[in-house]
Amino acid sequence: MKRYVYKKCIVILLLLLLPLSGAYAQDFFVLKGIVRDSVTKEPLSFINVSFLEDPLVGTMTNDAGKYEIEVDTKCRTVEFSSIGFYSKTVKLKAGQTQLDVYLSPEQYELTELVVKKKRKRYKRKNNPAVMLMDSVIKRKDLYDVRNADAYTVNRYERTVLGVNNIGERSEKTNMVKRKIDFLYSNMDTSELSGQPYLPFYMQENVAEVHSKHNPDAKKVVYHAEDSKLLFNVMSEELIDNILNQTFSGVQVYDNNIDLLLTKFMSPMSSLATTFYKFYIIDTVRYSAKDYVKIGFAPLNTKDLGFAGSLLVAKDSSYSVKSITLNVPPNSKLNLVKAMRVTQEFEPLPNGTYGMSKEVIAGEISFIEQLQGGYARRVTYYDNYKFEEPDSAVFANVEDVLYSDHYFERTDSVLVQSRPDSLGSNEVNIDSTYQKLRDMWQFKVLEFAIRTIIEGHIPVGKPPKFDVGPVGTFFSVNDLEGVRLGVGGVTDPGLHERLFFAGSVAYGFKDEKVKYDTELEYSFIDKKVARTEFPRKSVIVGCSYDWDIPSERFMTSGKHSLVNSFKRVEVRQFAYVEKQRLEFINELRNGLSFNLSLKHQNEVAAGDLVYKRNCDGYVMNGIETSEYGASVRFSPGMIYCQNRQDRGSLAKDRPEFMLSYAGATKGFLNSDYSYNKAEFSYAQRIFIMPFGKIDAYFKAGKIWDKVPYPLLFMPATNLSYFIHSETFWLMNNMEFLTDQYVTLDLMYDLDGFILGRIPLVRELDWREFVRFKAFYGALSDKNNPLKNPDDPMLFSMPEVDGIPTAFEIEKGRPYMEVGVGLHNVLKIFQIEYIRRLNYLNNGEVDKWGVRFGFCLYF
Repeated sequence: MKRYVYKKCIVILLLLLLPLSGAYAQDFFVLKGIVRDSVTKEPLSFINVSFLEDPLVGTMTNDAGKYEIEVDTKCRTVEFSSIGFYSKTVKLKAGQTQLDVYLSPEQYELTELVVKKKRKRYKRKNNPAVMLMDSVIKRKDLYDVRNADAYTVNRYERTVLGVNNIGERSEKTNMVKRKIDFLYSNMDTSELSGQPYLPFYMQENVAEVHSKHNPDAKKVVYHAEDSKLLFNVMSEELIDNILNQTFSGVQVYDNNIDLLLTKFMSPMSSLATTFYKFYIIDTVRYSAKDYVKIGFAPLNTKDLGFAGSLLVAKDSSYSVKSITLNVPPNSKLNLVKAMRVTQEFEPLPNGTYGMSKEVIAGEISFIEQLQGGYARRVTYYDNYKFEEPDSAVFANVEDVLYSDHYFERTDSVLVQSRPDSLGSNEVNIDSTYQKLRDMWQFKVLEFAIRTIIEGHIPVGKPPKFDVGPVGTFFSVNDLEGVRLGVGGVTDPGLHERLFFAGSVAYGFKDEKVKYDTELEYSFIDKKVARTEFPRKSVIVGCSYDWDIPSERFMTSGKHSLVNSFKRVEVRQFAYVEKQRLEFINELRNGLSFNLSLKHQNEVAAGDLVYKRNCDGYVMNGIETSEYGASVRFSPGMIYCQNRQDRGSLAKDRPEFMLSYAGATKGFLNSDYSYNKAEFSYAQRIFIMPFGKIDAYFKAGKIWDKVPYPLLFMPATNLSYFIHSETFWLMNNMEFLTDQYVTLDLMYDLDGFILGRIPLVRELDWREFVRFKAFYGALSDKNNPLKNPDDPMLFSMPEVDGIPTAFEIEKGRPYMEVGVGLHNVLKIFQIEYIRRLNYLNNGEVDKWGVRFGFCLYF
């Protein structure tokens, strides 16, 4: 499974460089202030700030006791409340935007002129809020509309991305800033912080959602869709894919809530009362019905949970009218300055409660002084129907469908379906973009950002050819010395189905030219790139290049500049000339199939020698013709697609892969016959609230006699930088087997320990531990030491007469353990790795330090 480090960064970069929001009318104002303890005068965190005129509007104070919220001018009565303090209600004066208050603790005593606050310890037992939540949780399955046998609902969705922290307008600015003065007239205000932001992307769609049980299935039929993009640094499809995975999936009835590519414990989880503290804020009347407003916050402020409130019906139904989820300002969530999710529910004819409106808004920032991102997605649901499932809809294999009139009357459908009107800043995105395009500075910035994100340089408008990847233009290695290369691939802008990719490189030390070419025909029209999901293609390719035998199993970056820095001197290489024919077929249900035919000539290079075991004769090379097939199953996988590659976003989905490869001696000049198979499994497993485990398992077997270059070799990383699914202290071709199993486990505690240590927790470092193991065997038929007269086998590799390959002892797997930190300065990862055994296998590193880049929420 491909796992590129930069794929993990694309989600964050997108939100940092772009972001979201909606339209706001001019009858809003921003109220801010600080809440303190009336006795100690210390600021109070996690104080609920709400408005009596609209119980659905509210926020909470941060660590410094500060709050800031944008509300409608009709909201004039503010209530401050929290467990252990008397509530306070304040009537705002006309034009008032600053309100500082003091809350009195519920119990305190005076002793000899010294004021001492009597702390009130939170208790679950006999807590009326906890008892009320227990009743809500017990009945949640009864009210979850998703448990209905079948239903359909109309959905309108609008997403807006914006850039905030732009700075105030000033007449004393340079010429460039004066040229973009028009941007200020297109700004809007964040309801989270009150800061202005510039919308650069807006997307809205109208769809009908179909859901059913037995078997479970969900289809979305789109009736209309439109988008506007201000900064053309990513494709709209890429933005949509990322946002759909990052900001959707908030199901409060579930035990865990998916948000920002991670999991939060829901306040309605079966374990919620052990993770959250609950308290009754007030009784409110809303839409002619009485509700109890319950507040909640994590028991430990550094745990990954929400702070917020929910309205519960004040009757025996215990139904939930609305819920507000705030990410606490002092939570360990990275990059997020503020985030809020609000959901409203309505009773339905079948007795369940369906969501009528959802708003997800967030602000992120990498460096406080630089521009950040603001994001807002609002979704409306109406016209729930509980009828027999539409057989025509569920007969489709695809989960995403388009109505017959989708391409015909988009504008009219959107206008009729909008619950509210668009803001002028949203309407003017296209005209604003045209003004920016007239500035050469903007064109340079747009080009630079796009190149950094995608790793390729687009050529043409729209791009018809991409030059890159830029990370492989220059590199250094022990075989070639300095290596210069260039490559590129055609885009759908040139042809929607036919693609050509190629690269050429030259090594100044070995004085050889290397190349790699591919011609691909897709049976499906492509919009963004040839690799976009789903893929159904025939590929013909030929290449000539070198590799390090144990690194040929790495999925990426073998010839990049980053991989040039090796921890050991590499002296064993191979030149490989390859021709291949491949068919790829990916289905939306998670299944994919691959058929391949590959002819390969491999010649030893450097100090590597293919020497026949029986008489010491040095072979010119190995020629094989291999046919193969593989099947992969990854249900629910979601991809992050850029212009030339893709990575998976939904790491918590399991991924299974089974592959077979074989050769027949004499077929297309193959020197050998063999049959081999491999199986792999990978998945991220969340252990709420204790972090997550990345698990990877792989096993394989060869049934025939083959020389050692055709045996299994553990994937080995010889550089100082982190590559997943490889061994970091193993040497090149150190272990050769014809059957093996490998296990790679990384337990990311996600700050669970460090987040509880005073002072250290302020660094926001996140700890993890790692365990890697490899166990295998080399059967007697493939062991040259036990077959000295066999002409088919090669002598084991050696350097300067010293063997470099060793056997795995029975019952003694090779093992590595590691401990490390990520989120160091937000983007760096550092890990100490230790080799536990086989320490006498020649010159081996017993320990090492590895570095990487990773950006997580």
